[in-house]
Amino acid sequence: MYNHKFVLGAAAIIMIGLAASASGQIVYGQSSSGYLRMIYSHWNQKDTYGSTSVDQVTTPLNGFVPLQENTELRFYAAGVSTSATIYDSDYKLSGLTDVRLQLNQSLADDQFLLSLGLNLPTGKRSLSVVDNRPVMEILTQNYLSFPTRRLGEGFGVNMTAGAGASSGDLCYGGTLSYQINGAYEAYQGEGDYNPGDMFSASASTNVKKDKWAYVADATFMTFSTDKVDGQKVFKQSTEFDLHFATAYNSKLYTFNGDVGYLIRGRNTRYDSTEVIFDQLKLYGNEFYVSGRLAYSFTPQWYAAPLGELRLIAADEYLLGSSHTIGLGAEIGRSIGQGAGIAAGFKYNTGSADGGNIDLNGVQLSLGLTAAF
Repeated sequence: MYNHKFVLGAAAIIMIGLAASASGQIVYGQSSSGYLRMIYSHWNQKDTYGSTSVDQVTTPLNGFVPLQENTELRFYAAGVSTSATIYDSDYKLSGLTDVRLQLNQSLADDQFLLSLGLNLPTGKRSLSVVDNRPVMEILTQNYLSFPTRRLGEGFGVNMTAGAGASSGDLCYGGTLSYQINGAYEAYQGEGDYNPGDMFSASASTNVKKDKWAYVADATFMTFSTDKVDGQKVFKQSTEFDLHFATAYNSKLYTFNGDVGYLIRGRNTRYDSTEVIFDQLKLYGNEFYVSGRLAYSFTPQWYAAPLGELRLIAADEYLLGSSHTIGLGAEIGRSIGQGAGIAAGFKYNTGSADGGNIDLNGVQLSLGLTAAF
């Protein structure tokens, strides 16, 4: 069973189309479950020209359905409403995201994993260049954190294969994944945009010692060229993500810590004749660290202070470095078998563009978990 947990946990790292919080673990006899949240995010950024504020309310729903022994289905969808005030001009973008499905199958006594995912184009597309594009441009600023950065896309398929083994307390393995992205009209009148496909390879190892568990993994991602009406326009850089996590579990306390470093290469832009226009870093390398300590002060209730730090290096398009610090807390209560409710608060502060942009924001969340 320990091999089994590792292989499917490693696959969850690179599965495309499901929420990042989704686990990849198949457990025989586990009940169907659903997780519904409401997340309010607010950011304000101020520079010498004025201020820009953005508010987003996201209501994601993700769930788990066991189909048979060693086979499961996971799903994700969300409703999103984002509004922005940019130098006294107001903009808004609301709608549904695509529905994402992931079918997981473990084989050979849980030593292998096969997974098939679908992105169903149910979300909002064909956005207005005048009314919606300014909001999307804010959502793509990577020094700001939002639960949802985009709504509808094209039909997509992803395939994952993984394998794992163990030696004593040590588990190790790897996964390979390929995602095919379909074309769609991103903005009205701007042609069919076809994002490049993605290939990723991940290697991971974990070990459990008494009440502590440690996980280290590395993921490499490469992308094919984006096209508009069949013409090359952009190629996303390769990425290499290094990650380490640790967890401690006792009767009263649970601690989770994460440290990561994301290395980004240079992107490629093409002109109207498909000749390379430039090759520069659109985003700088990124370091992040986070921690959460939960204390169970009754058998049903817990409280958890949390914190995080993100550091993003300068890009090669004249945007300087950025940093954000987030501090907050979460409180939750279990309700019967397999159900619970939780609420959270986080305050963010920092700066971007080498200190030229002041940042601050808050995030409020309310979540309900239920098993069926």
